[in-house]
Amino acid sequence: MSAVTGRKPGRALDVGMGQGRNAVFLAVEGWNVTGFDISDVGLEVAKKNAARVGVKINAVLKSREDFDFGTAQWDLIVITYEIIPLETMSYGTRLRNSLRAGGLIVIETTASDAGQPLTRSVDVDPARLLRALDGFRILHFEDTVAMPDWGKEKTRLARLVAEKKP
Repeated sequence: MSAVTGRKPGRALDVGMGQGRNAVFLAVEGWNVTGFDISDVGLEVAKKNAARVGVKINAVLKSREDFDFGTAQWDLIVITYEIIPLETMSYGTRLRNSLRAGGLIVIETTASDAGQPLTRSVDVDPARLLRALDGFRILHFEDTVAMPDWGKEKTRLARLVAEKKP
């Protein structure tokens, strides 16, 4: 939430939006939000959550491989607790190309070091995450142990806000 405070709303993409918690928040704040996920059940919940608070979101049933990120169309890309295939250069390129100059990418997920057994499928190596966003201006980065907003116990988290350079 703090990453978009004070920013002029534009077009936002919620990657792996699930039940739409972030998408609905952004729509309430005035963003034009598209989110995609592979769960039709999650997308239906997201649409109901949006309707309940009187906002609209565009919910798309697609995988990250099949979703058309487009070119220079997003002012904000949000990825929270979603698999981020950093070893796949094409994925990083798709994210980079789809973001407008000056746009933000906001990531929060669980973390573990490369070479260590992953305890969760969404774990990311913080060092690899930073390397994948080489060329972006890093506005905020944390490799910390904290309570995820949906969790019951503290765990290692990577949090990042990066701006695509104009």
